[in-house]
Amino acid sequence: MKNSIFPFGLLMVVAFGISSTAGSYANQMPQKANTSTKDTLQLIWETVKEFKKPECVFYNSKVNELYVSNINDTVRGDGFISKISPDGKIIDLKWITGLDNPCGMCIYKQKLYVADNKNVVEIDIKKGKIVRKFRAEDAKALNDIAIDSKGTLYISDFKGSSIYRMKGGKLEQWISGPQLKDVNGMLFDGNKLLAGTSTNIYSIDISSAKLEVFIERKGFVDGLSSLGDGRYIVSDWRGNITMVEQKKPDILIYSSVDKRINQADFYYLKSKKIIFSPNFSDNRVRAYSF
Repeated sequence: MKNSIFPFGLLMVVAFGISSTAGSYANQMPQKANTSTKDTLQLIWETVKEFKKPECVFYNSKVNELYVSNINDTVRGDGFISKISPDGKIIDLKWITGLDNPCGMCIYKQKLYVADNKNVVEIDIKKGKIVRKFRAEDAKALNDIAIDSKGTLYISDFKGSSIYRMKGGKLEQWISGPQLKDVNGMLFDGNKLLAGTSTNIYSIDISSAKLEVFIERKGFVDGLSSLGDGRYIVSDWRGNITMVEQKKPDILIYSSVDKRINQADFYYLKSKKIIFSPNFSDNRVRAYSF
């Protein structure tokens, strides 16, 4: 883990180069951190406070931009997806609209897939519009999405204690049971599907659908990402970001609990060692470096 703090401007230029922006939010610059922290993670930038209950951030390496799902949750159908640059500028606040409860996201062949209540929504990134919606009538609250190398989607149903699978355009319940209570953050790590619940992180064999405890831990798993060396980063709703590993104690690497700022479904950009985290109740996105 690196604890070096780079100057804001230098870090952004080295990491991403100069990004262009468009739309009415192009001139709204991200705000630099006004407080220092002694945590392992260091705050690089925070966006302006324009989002509406941001739940997930996902990075598109092909076009060097980030997508933010906004639940909003004022009236049915007011959820939306925002587009921002990797240095925190809002490119298009309401890039995709008309969603119910947009949460986890993933990309396959430049189509953005969004878990949206009872639907998985397919978005054509280039055209910037919804292409299709796949519905699961029995789902309670579809939340996170993980995708395998062949394009099969696995979607957690947080309130339904189950995982759905979408293969060949067909969305159906794959596995369910009490072990999957509060299942949320998911990740493909190599050939194994990892799924976080309120009691454990499970490893699931996709051929047999057999569950095994992978990492024992208490607490919700909202975001889940691999460091590539047997260690994983986990975020929880209260505001903690934690490093976890098999048969080792959890290591708290950042906490915003005292500020009442949630850490939701983040994206870890491994090549730059940066975490982009949506702060649900604070209506911002923040970037942290190791």
